[in-house]
Amino acid sequence: SHYIKEGNNQMILATDGKFNFYSEDEKKFIAQQENHPIVMSVIGFGDDREAIKNLKEIAEKGKGSFMHIKKKTNLDEILMNEIKDRSRRN
Repeated sequence: SHYIKEGNNQMILATDGKFNFYSEDEKKFIAQQENHPIVMSVIGFGDDREAIKNLKEIAEKGKGSFMHIKKKTNLDEILMNEIKDRSRRN
């Protein structure tokens, strides 16, 4: 509902565990991308290998980045760089 045509539409998912992106969710996301493309990047906290693998796959499907945060240091900088890198420049 907040989509901006020709804008920098980004979604950032931040989680410390497994996040389910079911096939039905994926189908809806892909269908929506045709008319309202949104970049989805993922920030993962923690060291659960299965969760990290899952989050990387979600970022790939969302044409975004995966950022693995192990410490709270420089989190603001990492997030701001992601937003800048994914923003369209006019």
